[in-house]
Amino acid sequence: MRRMVDDEKPRTRRSSRFLIDAAAMALVIGAFAVFIAPRMPYDQWVVSPYANTGGQNIALAESLAWRDGRLELEQDFKEDCEFEGRSYSVVGLAFTIMAVPITWMADSLGCDSHFPRPVFFLLMTMPVVFVAYAAVRGIVKSKLWAALLTIGFVCGTPLGPVIAVARMGDIYSMNHVIAVVGVFMIAADLLGRQRIWPAVIGLMLACWSRQMTCLYALPILLIAWRARTNRAIPDHAVQSGKSDAKNDGRSPSRRNVLPIFLALIGIGIAGALPLTLNYLKFGDPLESGYKYLYTDRIDPIAVRARTALFGIQYLPRHLHAMHLDYPHWDIRHGKLHIDLVEVEGGSLWLTTPLALGIFFTCRRWWRDVDRRILVFGTLPVIAGLHLYHTTGSLLGMYRYALDFLPVWWLVIAPFTESTPRAKRLTTLAIAYSILYYQVLYW
Repeated sequence: MRRMVDDEKPRTRRSSRFLIDAAAMALVIGAFAVFIAPRMPYDQWVVSPYANTGGQNIALAESLAWRDGRLELEQDFKEDCEFEGRSYSVVGLAFTIMAVPITWMADSLGCDSHFPRPVFFLLMTMPVVFVAYAAVRGIVKSKLWAALLTIGFVCGTPLGPVIAVARMGDIYSMNHVIAVVGVFMIAADLLGRQRIWPAVIGLMLACWSRQMTCLYALPILLIAWRARTNRAIPDHAVQSGKSDAKNDGRSPSRRNVLPIFLALIGIGIAGALPLTLNYLKFGDPLESGYKYLYTDRIDPIAVRARTALFGIQYLPRHLHAMHLDYPHWDIRHGKLHIDLVEVEGGSLWLTTPLALGIFFTCRRWWRDVDRRILVFGTLPVIAGLHLYHTTGSLLGMYRYALDFLPVWWLVIAPFTESTPRAKRLTTLAIAYSILYYQVLYW
């Protein structure tokens, strides 16, 4: 009888944890439904492989070309480049790869479109929400607090408006949503169990969508090396009380060699695929095709890109867009008016003030080597973004911040629940950010 009671206790605890997880996830989905979903009606979700149609998407067109056994496109898109009389896509590969099996299944089942609307909607909304919650939940102690931080990220950063733009088949917004999933996977694994394979899968998703995120290969290598040489359970897992990682029974030699082996293999695959496609398209693995993308365009972005894709001359534009830009607010005709005429970006600190936590908590995360490696790993990404020829900003926000914000979010997450004062400030910062994006974009 005592054994039956003892066996019942773990099942009860598992059921209780599951119910709390379900409740927390319901809060996140509920917030998404309230704050974001009404502004992107379901019937507006469309993605098409055909140019000059609603939802036109070059990555989807490329996936159909791959299925036909070719790399060149049959139609001209804004995002293609002309090389030796052929049109090629120069956008990230992640969505193209995902679309190959999905379009094959849709065509085999006789669906009305190559990429059915329900699949498109779920792909652009649910993975990023679930992965963000799972990543934060693995870092903090309270699952309900994890839900609050997830709501803050989904509804209080540029992610919400980016998802809204992605519904119309905009490949750059779609790639950014996919990249956010990848960056969360990288940070969650390196700050958690450090199995490394989730981190390298995240790296593939991220760098095949947003090329600058390939620079996260360095912190992956460094932390994998530390896992190989130092310990099986990360120091920060012990310090935060989340040391669920146990010795998995493998021999010490295999356990120590595996992280760096997985890191090298994963990073190799992440780099080899785009380099191979570059060679097959342009005869040079280091030629991405971007210099051909702007050949016939006369818009300001193209003019800058023909001068240089990256350059120190773009630094002032990015500094202003990311750190200083903010909408002008006033009352006109008895109504709130938001003036965005001369606003190219949106100060990260004024639109998502929780990001300031990376400075306020620096003495705490500095003591943890893995957190320190990850934070410093975002600096090359930020530097590269500041030297790029375009800010890529939607009005009132700095969209490129999504390339590093998931890392900062997870680094500071445990400290946001460490004291009652920290909880109050975090809650106020998240409430302000949600209100800002609601007023501005919705």
